[in-house]
Amino acid sequence: MRTLMGRILLAFGVGFGVFVFLFSVAVGVSARASLGALERTREARIRGEVVDALEEVAAEGRFGRAEVMRVLRPYAPFLQVVVVLDRERRPVAAWMRGEPGMGMRGMMGSGGVGDVPGEVWEGLRWDSVRVDGRVEGYVGLRVAGFGASEEEGALTRGFLVPFVTGGVVALIGSGGVLLLLVRDFARTARRMAEGLVRLARGERGVVFPDASIEELSAIGRAAVSLQEQLLREERLRAQWSQDVAHDLRTPIAALRAQLEGMRDGVLQVSGERVSLVLDELARIEALIEDLALLTRVEDPARRGLREEVALGRVAAEVVERLRMLGEGREVEVSVEDEGVVLGEGDLLVRMVENLVRNGFQHASGEGPVRVRVERAGAEVVLQVENPGRIGEEELPLVFERLYRGERGRHSRGSGLGLAIVRAVVEGHGGRVEAASAEGWVRFTVRLPASS
Repeated sequence: MRTLMGRILLAFGVGFGVFVFLFSVAVGVSARASLGALERTREARIRGEVVDALEEVAAEGRFGRAEVMRVLRPYAPFLQVVVVLDRERRPVAAWMRGEPGMGMRGMMGSGGVGDVPGEVWEGLRWDSVRVDGRVEGYVGLRVAGFGASEEEGALTRGFLVPFVTGGVVALIGSGGVLLLLVRDFARTARRMAEGLVRLARGERGVVFPDASIEELSAIGRAAVSLQEQLLREERLRAQWSQDVAHDLRTPIAALRAQLEGMRDGVLQVSGERVSLVLDELARIEALIEDLALLTRVEDPARRGLREEVALGRVAAEVVERLRMLGEGREVEVSVEDEGVVLGEGDLLVRMVENLVRNGFQHASGEGPVRVRVERAGAEVVLQVENPGRIGEEELPLVFERLYRGERGRHSRGSGLGLAIVRAVVEGHGGRVEAASAEGWVRFTVRLPASS
């Protein structure tokens, strides 16, 4: 059975069968112990009554076969074997339960005294028949098991029939209820599986059913979240593809025009013109390098060499190197702790560079660019602030790999800088967030401090 419903029903059937087996064993053992105690009590009672009745007959001098048979006949339904001997240990009467419906049959010879088969004597417990202290005879008997009489058989059947009937009814009832529950469960699971298959095939707008079972409900919520993320990334990918195509098309078109003009003699070859060509080539090269770096950082199979890196020293060096990008804007660097973290040095340097470069490029209005490194418990915190504003609707998207906001469309960047920042930070077990308030934009990076 490969279906969910089939396997659940199979598990229920096996479980119910094991339960019935164990329950039957427990009931059987308990019933056997109870019946054993009942049979021992009944045997002691019957044995005592038979001996008392035979002693009365012997006291009246009527210890013959006919009188003995008359005394024993009321006990016939409860006896399996009975043998009565006189004081000389000669058989007086010997009976054994016959075939069903035949009652008791005699085991004596035609003359009243005959050979009693040896198997009748085996296993009998003998009691003396005494009159005034004298032994007048002996009686050996074996009581039949419980259920030998019609009344006891009816009692046994009255116990077994409701037990078996109740078990069958319980099996059918519980199986029906389980079938109803499993059918709804299986239907919901099947619809979710079909939705996931459609999602994997590229369909969007798939509706996943609500489930009353928490595990299925969690799967449904995760599937909806996955679909929303896929839709968002597809939209961002389309937008980013257009932006990258535009960023590549513009410098390539400029290069083509410059080179064709110089080839045709329309433009004079000069140092300034060659510098323009080199600038456009550098722009294309930077975009390609960012794409290659982002691909490398986001590769889950990548295993780089980790070493201790002082994030405070890295921040100070990066600011000094990029200070010219500020075009005279003041830069404040505050290093309250060396901020030693364990990571890949070149990637951490690139992460800091991208944040500082972003601060310089998008700073607006009055105020300096601030870079701060400090220790906060088990974390090293890097903050980069610049005067400006990011719309509230853009904040959740600024780190998206395929997103370029309105403020970035007119810059010369590739639009991948902050995506690289997030990939590097998360690759080092940290987190990064952006905030915009009161005319300032703040990027905060938190990385685990090296132990």
